[in-house]
Amino acid sequence: MLVKLSSRAYTRAERVEPLEFADTGCPSPRKLARMGSYVDSFVQRSDEQLGALFVLRPDLANPSPGNLASLAARASNATSTQRFLATCDARTLQVLEAAVLLGSLGIEISDESVSHTITGTSQPDEQVVAELTTLELAALVWREGSSLILAPSLEDVLDRFPAGFGPLSANGVATGPLPAHAPERAQSVLDTLLWGPPVARVARNLLSVIPQPNEPAANESLRWLLRNGYLELLDDSHVYLPRQTAFALRGGRTHRGMTQPPLADAPVTLTPESVQSEASRAATEAVRLVAELISVWEREPAHSLRNGGLPVREVKRLANELDVSAEDATLVAEFAFMARLVRCSDDSARDFAPTTQADWWIEQDLPHRWSLLVQGWLASARPTWQIGELGDKGTTYSPLHPELHGSWVTHLRANVLGILKQHPLVPLTHDLICEQLHWYAPRISVNRAAVTGILAEAAFLGLTGAGALLPGAEDGGLAHALEFALPEPVSEIFIQGDLTGMVPGRPSTALESLLEASSIVESRGGALTVRFTPDSITRAFDSGFGANELIEDLAAFSVTELPQPLLYLISDVARRHGQIRVGALSSYIRLADESTAQAVLALPTAASVGLFPIAPTILGASAPVSAVLSILREAGLAPAIEGPDGQIVAADRQSERVRLADRRVQAIHDAQSGVASTFGGELALKDVRTALPGRRSVPSVMSGATAELVASIRGASLASGSASASPSGASPADVIWPLDGIAVEVAGRNNSDSPVVEGQGPRGAGNATTPPPVGPDAEEETGVIVVNLREAISKALVVDVAMADSRGQLTHRTLKPLLLESGRLRALDPERESELTIAIHRIAAVTPL
Repeated sequence: MLVKLSSRAYTRAERVEPLEFADTGCPSPRKLARMGSYVDSFVQRSDEQLGALFVLRPDLANPSPGNLASLAARASNATSTQRFLATCDARTLQVLEAAVLLGSLGIEISDESVSHTITGTSQPDEQVVAELTTLELAALVWREGSSLILAPSLEDVLDRFPAGFGPLSANGVATGPLPAHAPERAQSVLDTLLWGPPVARVARNLLSVIPQPNEPAANESLRWLLRNGYLELLDDSHVYLPRQTAFALRGGRTHRGMTQPPLADAPVTLTPESVQSEASRAATEAVRLVAELISVWEREPAHSLRNGGLPVREVKRLANELDVSAEDATLVAEFAFMARLVRCSDDSARDFAPTTQADWWIEQDLPHRWSLLVQGWLASARPTWQIGELGDKGTTYSPLHPELHGSWVTHLRANVLGILKQHPLVPLTHDLICEQLHWYAPRISVNRAAVTGILAEAAFLGLTGAGALLPGAEDGGLAHALEFALPEPVSEIFIQGDLTGMVPGRPSTALESLLEASSIVESRGGALTVRFTPDSITRAFDSGFGANELIEDLAAFSVTELPQPLLYLISDVARRHGQIRVGALSSYIRLADESTAQAVLALPTAASVGLFPIAPTILGASAPVSAVLSILREAGLAPAIEGPDGQIVAADRQSERVRLADRRVQAIHDAQSGVASTFGGELALKDVRTALPGRRSVPSVMSGATAELVASIRGASLASGSASASPSGASPADVIWPLDGIAVEVAGRNNSDSPVVEGQGPRGAGNATTPPPVGPDAEEETGVIVVNLREAISKALVVDVAMADSRGQLTHRTLKPLLLESGRLRALDPERESELTIAIHRIAAVTPL
């Protein structure tokens, strides 16, 4: 049936918005009528259902509610409800939207009706019933017979246009299909708005009697739809499709069907062998690069910036040494830092150098070295993808910056890994994982840059290959998974006359160590190609090899006899190696005769400063000048200090410390750097706990703490009598409902020293005290105050408010309440013609005048 509306109905001043969508600060009578029943639903809950409520909504248990009425008030609070909805997946929110829409349209909410609006079937759908059961356990709906009742104020926490529906219309609307004489473009306009968004922008002169020249052709259809009740004006430049019309045109459906996760039917296109091949190659390379970083920083530690982190020149130097890009060099340094293999020293130099744990790490085989790197990454909270961005203090984050960390990183990483574990051997891209994360938590925005960074880190470490998780890494242990994925090690090398060698596969640990010390790598891949040069042989001698020992070790792995060019090269380098020797000297002692020099060498404390003879009358020491002076003076001698020119220096001068390239760096975790103090072990990936709603479950047996809490609340309610059901036939005004009880409780705890009236009195007065409530039950009287204020707002009444002033004393003000939200009252003082804001916990009584 078509209802034609007059042009007056289109003016904003004449339109009447339904109370459900009006911002009056006061609930509608229909909401107030549900409040008493909502309290009764908590009384009817069993102890197991109360325990399930605390599992699904843990914020309700802290602080412990006083009784069931207080628990119901806290559960209906918008903040608590939004916190729970943020953990709901798209399917749960879809069922909740359907129930709320049915309630707003005046249709009975039941398993059958909700299932029909989503799936189109008349029989209850199993998934819909399961989601409704979850919502019932979470106290968002409750049952009265076969019908479901929505919790108070539930409509206010949903999106503005739930399921693409617009607001309800207070006017008559069309609910039938378009007639045959409708304009040509009318159907396309309705199809565009039908499934949302339901609002469209239109010309301001849309309802003008005289059409404007050159106006769009769709304006004629819009005018017809407006005049025949299919559309309504939202304001002078927007129209919307009324909820009643959209529901009818959709055929009584709120959704096209039950939503499914984007990866529900993702095909398995990878094989374990392909994933293992790619992951093992990346893992081997990551371990090699970290080992090379340790070797580079062992020879020459990296300088640190004044505020922490690596400077750009050190990143470039590391990239050149490792022969990788600056971005990869940064990741290598971060992974070594997360695994506690490098740290910044505590001395004045503030250099980054290997830790003592790096010695133990180098001695392990490849799988266990990789396992430690992955464990450090899983436990860390460092977002490496933010390197180069501005931090909170306006400074740019540099690699290894101590303030580059965030607790949210571990939660997001756990969720991403949880999706990877749920879909093995499925090539997951960045977009697919972001879509899956959005499905699990539609009300929380997905940090796409962070997801990209986490996936890049996992691929660089070799935890993933071809977009899938390394098989066996979750259940069988990290080291075992990589060991199973790696090809069999090869313990043989083919050395040719051109001083090159080829290893046909992955070299064994012993062969790899030998080649790292005596050769340079020319190419990697399915086979390893190395070259022996004078510099590489010299490096082997510097690390402790002798000529005969190096020849014997190479011959042990060589398939053929060592070629003569290599033997000549080793002999030639050995002949020249060590002819010139360089040592470190911190200070020296020059004496007058040899007898005095021998006497100084014979001192008991000579070994503590590392004295050794250089010439008959000259001694060297490894300790600084100050330490040498101390032991000589303790021996009764009278040494003097001389300068480089041999002249006597009057005052003791401290020599500058020389930082040796050793690993004596304290390996202590700094919690502020985002590196965990303990790792999860070989099963670290299995122990990763995700926050995906799909894995949320209610235990069949309550924990001891939850059982004690339920018993305490039940006992307090029975003792005070506040848990009794509301009397039948009570009017909404008679229902004592502390709707803002939790907000008042939080405000009273966190803002106890805030002023009573914003803008009046000193902020933070220490002598401000909360006035005692009127009546024997403080919590019940708080509910009376809230209900009285809401009634005064709805009826525009003037009331007498007894409240505490800035000194904690009760004062009375005659006010007209305007808005009540977030534990605060905005009211008008007619006598002073001014508005003021009052914290609810400061109000002791509200008396109508």
